[in-house]
Amino acid sequence: MLYIFLFGDTARCVRFKYLNLLGFLSTCELIALARSEDFLLNIIIKMIKSKTKIEKQTKKKTNSILVETIRGCKKNPKWLEIASILSGPRRKLKAMNLDEIEKQAKEGEIIIIPGKVLSQGELNKKIKIIALNFSEKAKEKLLKSKHEILSIIDGIKKYPEAKGVKILK
Repeated sequence: MLYIFLFGDTARCVRFKYLNLLGFLSTCELIALARSEDFLLNIIIKMIKSKTKIEKQTKKKTNSILVETIRGCKKNPKWLEIASILSGPRRKLKAMNLDEIEKQAKEGEIIIIPGKVLSQGELNKKIKIIALNFSEKAKEKLLKSKHEILSIIDGIKKYPEAKGVKILK
C-alpha cells in the first residue's frame, strides 16, 4: 500500500495500490510514505513554490517581460506551475529545439515551453506552441508551416483554464 499526504488548502490522506510516480511528481506537492512488510520508506518530493516565494524571486528579475509573465501566471491558479518555473534561476529555464518538441508532442496538442524555442529540426505535427521566447529562425519556420505560436502572456489570456495544455520541461 502507498499512502499519499497532500498538503495545501486541505490536508488529506489518499490510499493507492498503484501509482505512476513519474507522472504524479511534476504536478503535486506531497510527502509520500511507501509501506512495505519490513520497512517504512519516506519519499520527500520537491514542492511547488508558494506565491510569496515566487514574488520574492521575481523581485530579483530585471527583464520586464519576464516579470510581467510571472505575475500573469501567478494570478491564475492553473498557471502557477509555470510561474514557479519561470521565477527560478535562468539556468533552469528550458531551451528546446523543434525536433525535441516533435518527439514529445502529439498531434493537436497545446504545448508550453517555459523557456526558449530554438530552430534545429523540423516540426511536422500541427500543434500550438506557447513559450517565453522564440528564436528568429524558429519563429520563421513555425509561421511558414502555419503553426500557432503565442507568448506565455497571450497563452494565459487565450487558455485561462489551461485545459489540454502540456508543459514540456
